[in-house]
Amino acid sequence: MVFLSRILAALALTLAGGGASAQVAASDGAFDKFYAQVTGIGKQTVNFGSNGQLVVGQGVPQISTAGGPVLVDRSVPILNNSGSPINTNARISVPPAVLGKIIRGGIAAIPVIGTGVALYDLAKEVGFTVNPDKSVIKDEATESKSGVRYGGYGQCAAPIDNCRQIAGSQSWSLAPDGYSYCNVGGGIFYPHACSYGATVPSSPSDLQALEDAIATKSGWPASSHVSRAVAEATALKPAPSFPATPQVTGPASSPGTVKSKQNPDGSSEVQTTTHNHTYQGNTVNTTTTTVTSVCNGGSCNTTTETEEPKLDEQPFAMPCGVPGTPPCAVKVDDSGMPPDGGNALKQETDDIDPQKTSILDKLGEIEEWDLGEWSWTFQLPTGCTPLPMFLGVEINPCQWQEEIHDVMTVIWLLTGITGCFVIFSRAFQ
Repeated sequence: MVFLSRILAALALTLAGGGASAQVAASDGAFDKFYAQVTGIGKQTVNFGSNGQLVVGQGVPQISTAGGPVLVDRSVPILNNSGSPINTNARISVPPAVLGKIIRGGIAAIPVIGTGVALYDLAKEVGFTVNPDKSVIKDEATESKSGVRYGGYGQCAAPIDNCRQIAGSQSWSLAPDGYSYCNVGGGIFYPHACSYGATVPSSPSDLQALEDAIATKSGWPASSHVSRAVAEATALKPAPSFPATPQVTGPASSPGTVKSKQNPDGSSEVQTTTHNHTYQGNTVNTTTTTVTSVCNGGSCNTTTETEEPKLDEQPFAMPCGVPGTPPCAVKVDDSGMPPDGGNALKQETDDIDPQKTSILDKLGEIEEWDLGEWSWTFQLPTGCTPLPMFLGVEINPCQWQEEIHDVMTVIWLLTGITGCFVIFSRAFQ
């Protein structure tokens, strides 16, 4: 479906006529769009392709040329500080190298190319014929050269060759009047400047040669088929992204807000805001004028406030300490630091190292430890007495005393091992 719509768009452009138009509408997706961002008080910048907020409601690209590069215009409605629209226009020029790629891509994508199609006509403009099978021929051309014509003969060729043709082997001489002449058998023939042509026959070529020929042209006349050719090509294959700085134009002023209110003293107050615009490259500069009129009993007092545009004055500091940026320079209070300027953490680590050595030494001697009467066997409590209750009933846990000692021995052993592990791990950190 998309492919069919593109074909229909190309056919519609073809049927639009064979002549050049001041502007030719292209498809909405033919080129990158325009973005706007606020760059200060009363300053907005329009960019092409990225950087900012996408301008909503921008018009379709309009392609034109008038002796220079191919131009792309779009209407770009941006808002002033009061929220009212500024109906500006943004224009970029297509670099010649990009234009060559656009035309080549369109020819490669078009289903059928023939007489009357703008892409075909543009190729003919630069001396190429594109066949229906997309093969390319460099057209026959006439190369102009300078030469001379001799009185009585009418030949037009390179002087020395012509002299030889006339008299076989003669010489050039300089007459007293300063003109060159050809001495032919005693006859003198004065040369007259003229031009003659050398015909270069047609030869096979390719799309790369056509692209290069388009890329070498610095400008296109208004009568060229280039505008319609660009519209046809980008309807089939959108233009590649390329950097460009827009030229923005628009109205000299736009309306702002009008506010009115009734004051407690009975006076009425009307506040009218107007925005005046100037344009510098891709920047819209806006001067805001606010006129406040306070009327009471037929007498009015009017004041005017003007806000000039200025760049955003918020300071910007490059980040530091992250990959790709310089390290951060931080002033540190060095009071209490070691006299040699050493690292306090290193000093603390050095203090721990002897402890590690001592612990390792002790672990190496563990087999020689004399534990004396100590063991891991849990023997508490050592005594046991039945618990009397009431009505002569008693509870006697003593019968399970040995099992309780065994369970507690296991718990005591696991607790000791865990404690040792924690102590050693902290010591070696």
